Amino acid sequence: MLNQAVLDSTLANDLSRFVSHEVADRIAESDCGIQPGEGKSRIATALFTDIEGFSTISEKLSPENLVKVINDYFTVTGAIADKFGGVIVQFEGDAMLLTFNTVTSDNGHAANAVRAAIEIEKAMETEAFKRHEAKNPVRNQYRQNGCRCRWNAGKIGIYGSW
Repeated sequence: MLNQAVLDSTLANDLSRFVSHEVADRIAESDCGIQPGEGKSRIATALFTDIEGFSTISEKLSPENLVKVINDYFTVTGAIADKFGGVIVQFEGDAMLLTFNTVTSDNGHAANAVRAAIEIEKAMETEAFKRHEAKNPVRNQYRQNGCRCRWNAGKIGIYGSW
């Protein structure tokens, strides 16, 4: 029994590198795991965010600096999403797809997504790339381009039940 508990904890910890801790915990604690095709739907909000002009910016960075910049961006943005109850559901390049009211119930999900978007945009003006400013002329171009946040609220499918 102890071995199973350690295994479950390790699997949940490994899984949480790719999905939110809430999702990993739900999967680990489920009696039946995820059952494909047995999803449900609910009213929720999706927030998409990326760095405007990032492809052009990335062409001017070394691979090492690019990884530092994108990690800073994901760290700051992920913390803000978490603060407002958002869950990261997808990464693609510099883009992130966040959902609100999917993993945990949140009657104010739309407002929280907007609050998160506003805070993400403010944070990108003040926090992101700070460590890279002195040695990175790209920062000025980033300030011109900015961060894009778009959201939509409505009925969405949540795949798999647990």
